[in-house]
Amino acid sequence: MLADQMRHVQDTGAEFLCAGDNSCLTHIGGGLSRLRTGFGTMHLAEILAATEGDVR
Repeated sequence: MLADQMRHVQDTGAEFLCAGDNSCLTHIGGGLSRLRTGFGTMHLAEILAATEGDVR
């Protein structure tokens, strides 16, 4: 299952993987890191916190 998930993530061409579940983010992010894919990982809460002051 992890191999399929990592392949799907890599197929997107994105720079970051975002997830709302810490265990999934850790599992998939760890696999991508071991493969040295260069993908960054961020929890959804991190993205929302980073944009908090930009709301208009």
